[in-house]
Amino acid sequence: MLSFATGHVPHTAKAGTEVGTLTAGEGGAVKVPVTLQKDLTEPGLVDTSCSASADPRFAAARR
Repeated sequence: MLSFATGHVPHTAKAGTEVGTLTAGEGGAVKVPVTLQKDLTEPGLVDTSCSASADPRFAAARR
């Protein structure tokens, strides 16, 4: 069995912040903390890292 339990995910956090736990197995299950790989920042009004404007598949729509 494999499960993920989310913890508190803040709006901003530094890389390495624990945001959940991954559990593998039953009975003597192994629990592994899930941490942020990169700093988490609040999106701005125009955050191209998470919008269609950054996706090359939508480039034709912007022209």
